[in-house]
Amino acid sequence: MLEIDFVAYQPLVNKVVRINTPSGVDRSDAISIANLALLRASELFDPIAHPNCKFDTYAISAMKYELWKLVPENHAQFDEALHSSLTTTLTTPADEEEKYTP
Repeated sequence: MLEIDFVAYQPLVNKVVRINTPSGVDRSDAISIANLALLRASELFDPIAHPNCKFDTYAISAMKYELWKLVPENHAQFDEALHSSLTTTLTTPADEEEKYTP
């Protein structure tokens, strides 16, 4: 686990929240979620495995992802994409012939 000073990262958290918070989401809730994403990023970041990636870039990506998940439309898009990919993966050619024959 990477040891970080959360107070030093608050300006970064505030900037990411200000730019990426969806409308209708309370700012204090978004800051809490971004701080949790920062904590999780500090647990998962491995500088040895990825020497060309800075922690700031990794943390920003984690915060943006968590804020993106707040939007209900994104859940629907994800579920639809997952369903279509599973459907195409699990559908056999025989199933397609039976499905589309008049």
